Amino acid sequence: MQPPINKGDLVHVPAETMLLDFGEEKAVERFHKIQTPISLLVVSESCEHYDVLYNSEVWCIKKNKVNKIG
Repeated sequence: MQPPINKGDLVHVPAETMLLDFGEEKAVERFHKIQTPISLLVVSESCEHYDVLYNSEVWCIKKNKVNKIG
């Protein structure tokens, strides 16, 4: 079982993972596919997603796509 992930934790994001940006009506407005594995900072959490910091912007990523570092 994976340890809990909290705000301020670093997470490992595998290659080919999608980052999502949701609009006001909870529809995806933008997306970005990670080309190589990367570590990102968790800034908040919702039911199904983590908000992570990528290139100075906040993106959503599905919880089952990341692993806690450390």
